[in-house]
Amino acid sequence: MKFDFKLAPIKYDVEKIYHFLNPDEEDWNWSRYIKNCYSELNKMDSKEKIKKILIKVREENKKKLQDKLFNYKKEFEKISNKIISEFKEILEINAIKTHKIDILISLSPINPYNLEKKEFSVYWNFPIKDMIAISIHEIFHFIYFEKWREIFPKTTIKDFEPPSLIWHLSELVVPAALNDKKIQNVFKYLHRTYEEYTKRRINKKSINKKSINEIILDLYSKKRPFSLFIKEAYNFVLKHEKEIQKV
Repeated sequence: MKFDFKLAPIKYDVEKIYHFLNPDEEDWNWSRYIKNCYSELNKMDSKEKIKKILIKVREENKKKLQDKLFNYKKEFEKISNKIISEFKEILEINAIKTHKIDILISLSPINPYNLEKKEFSVYWNFPIKDMIAISIHEIFHFIYFEKWREIFPKTTIKDFEPPSLIWHLSELVVPAALNDKKIQNVFKYLHRTYEEYTKRRINKKSINKKSINEIILDLYSKKRPFSLFIKEAYNFVLKHEKEIQKV
């Protein structure tokens, strides 16, 4: 698997920041992260105003952006091959179909992936270690979805997007896998689950007062083929779909 590192186009950053300032009804509201970085922005702002602000940020940080891209790429490439190898072992996958992924160094602090375009973004002003951790998280998604399709061939790209239950499960599985010793031995970093999943939102009697996240971690910790873990985890989220969709 190869990676192409580049600065995100201004248009890309404008669209992402506008979207996260104005999330769809079914999306999580993470607008606070945008406002933390750009206090002058609010929900009512136009794309034109966002673009003007971002162009100014780019002009004022041109050298910093180039230096960050260079240093991040250099550090990431030290471990990328080993990480991919461990992903294949964890997921029990022989060959990866995704041959190249574009990594966009972005002005947006929220970092989505796009399965169809084979790309994801990383916020430029995070520490390099955090940028690498985000990259590992996003890359795992691409390979994980290949494994998912191997188990459930009829799954479509749309099923891998929010608010799909399959997407929810993927966001629960990724941190569990990334905190696996196999990955931690290559890149030590505590990968946290989204706080939305750590809240106790499911019927307490049925899961012994554990959060959604804790249940998935328990399932992951059992020794068995990864495909069996996925089937058990999927059965769990299907059983509690209504509660999970409230997250």
